[in-house]
Amino acid sequence: MDADPNNHKTPPPVDGSAAISPREPAAKGQSAPRRRLLARVALLMVAILVLLVFFLPSKRPAGQARSGVIDASSLGTAAILLAGEWEVLEDSREPVAKGKYAMLPASWANPYGYAAYRLTIRGLDPKQSYALATSYIDTSYNLWVDGQLLMSGGVPGRNEVETRSAYNAGLAQLPAGATQVELKLEVANFVHLRGGLYRGILLGDADYLRRYDSWSFVSELVTIGIMVFIAGIAFLSAVLRRSPSSLWYGLLCLAGAAGLFLLSPDFPVFRIFPRLSWEAYIRLSFSIVYLVPFLLFRTAHALFGGFSPRGAIFFSVPAVLLAAVALLLPPKLVATANLVYMLDSIMLMALAATIFGRAVVRSYPYARLLSLGFAIFLSIALGVLLFSNDRIYRGSFSVLSFLYPIFGAGLSES
Repeated sequence: MDADPNNHKTPPPVDGSAAISPREPAAKGQSAPRRRLLARVALLMVAILVLLVFFLPSKRPAGQARSGVIDASSLGTAAILLAGEWEVLEDSREPVAKGKYAMLPASWANPYGYAAYRLTIRGLDPKQSYALATSYIDTSYNLWVDGQLLMSGGVPGRNEVETRSAYNAGLAQLPAGATQVELKLEVANFVHLRGGLYRGILLGDADYLRRYDSWSFVSELVTIGIMVFIAGIAFLSAVLRRSPSSLWYGLLCLAGAAGLFLLSPDFPVFRIFPRLSWEAYIRLSFSIVYLVPFLLFRTAHALFGGFSPRGAIFFSVPAVLLAAVALLLPPKLVATANLVYMLDSIMLMALAATIFGRAVVRSYPYARLLSLGFAIFLSIALGVLLFSNDRIYRGSFSVLSFLYPIFGAGLSES
């Protein structure tokens, strides 16, 4: 790390870009109370954003399954998550006794195997139209309603040979006029480190779920479009101003847009490319995710320095190799590299945080604003890790999805 104590008053240009590294000295004379105030405002903004993204759309659940039965009589015109005790009909990973129940949604502790579950829904209004909505289920499933196949993703088999993996976010209407229905869910996974009903199934008013599904999909496309537009402006700046920082920032925005396109719960990639194979999808997803911490580190380095070019390359090589491995190897082998990726991403995030902190201390231009953006990004990433197994509703990870309940639609969940 650079540590010249005589160079903190007048930060040098970083990459020759006038927009990022003006040749005028940084502002002086900012008092400690002012800096504390700015820090508190930044923390407040991060807290508000995390609150909006993760908590504003949710309400208390209208029902909780007990002994394989859930009461939907208080559902109204919103939606509930079918959470609680599902009856276990079959499980290849362990013996199943009669009257055994499993708490769903949840990821399997042992991710490889086949299982079948049953849930009875009571209290339906025969005059109301209902629908079920699913996000992806790892990594194949069939959902039956009163013995009729309603939705599926791939082919769930009792072994790897019989199973075909696919991600299919579905929305289907229940039979009209029923006061009670019986669901049977088959789930199989033999290729991914996470298996089971990870994100859950929603039951709700059919019109409400269609509106919510449309809003989620459109909001994700808008977010992706904004990120691509910003990336285009950054690339144009990189060409016109010969700015490495703009180039790296553009690549970071483009990777973020690709990540949303591939990984958003509504799966825009499969709506636009329905014939994309699951194996190709997993390879693309892993490679993009593995590149994000690397691009964030290189963007911070291009903006504010902190390492020699050789040092930056040294820290970048593992992430590039991981992304190449993810793109070339079979998905089941790629999944075993997750631990290495986590260690590498922690290192790169820590280095980026150090660079941003150093820039703020030295009063580099735009350091506080860009550090706030980094803090927001990190907060959202940590929030996904902490809350992802609970935030089941579709579109919840999209930046704009929290706006939907503001316009009059509520969503219940656990």
